[in-house]
Amino acid sequence: MKIFASVILLSFATVSWAESAAPAQDFLDKAAQGGITEVAAGKLAMTRATTPDVREFAETLVKERRLTHQLLKALAASHDVVLPTAPSPEQRETLRELRKKSGAEFEQAYVAAQITVQEESVALLKAEIERDRDIETKAFAKEMLPTVEAQLKKAYQLARKEQRSASVRG
Repeated sequence: MKIFASVILLSFATVSWAESAAPAQDFLDKAAQGGITEVAAGKLAMTRATTPDVREFAETLVKERRLTHQLLKALAASHDVVLPTAPSPEQRETLRELRKKSGAEFEQAYVAAQITVQEESVALLKAEIERDRDIETKAFAKEMLPTVEAQLKKAYQLARKEQRSASVRG
């Protein structure tokens, strides 16, 4: 009877862990894919952007995302989650479109893409903070949110600057 009770308790613990790991995995997967995409787009911007502000933004973003990814890998390991190593299909398409552009057209598309990515990242982090499930992922999200919000603010500033420049050129 003791063995039977132990098996039942173990099966409940396994189900409970699987239920809590799945949402964490979704968050971790999305965060990893977003970071991978931002690094790839940032590397493009470092070579294709024509203005120092956009290149500097890209360099900072790449540096911050690489550090974040190291923290994310450690968090994933603590949850026995294997992170994706490539962007999602939609993110790959965004990168393909960016590779087709150069100069001011590239900068405009890159900044617009960064606004979208940063808005999605803010929403992802806030949703994770709101959830009452995993203390470690919640702490990670709380730690990352101010940085991502600052990046979003910078992307908006670059977009406004680009609009002013375009109106002067046009």
